[in-house]
Amino acid sequence: MEQYQIVIGENAKKDIVNLSNSIIYDYASPITAFKYLKGLYLQINSLKSGAGLL
Repeated sequence: MEQYQIVIGENAKKDIVNLSNSIIYDYASPITAFKYLKGLYLQINSLKSGAGLL
């Protein structure tokens, strides 16, 4: 199976940081932020082998 390189742009990185900060500070839920971002990065990385299927 072909592997693809996943590149997260600077704007996306800033959006992810803002999302994380919002969950941590606005909703006072750092554990939820950690779990959510972990899942987000797992999903993004899963595109390495399946990006051509989209």
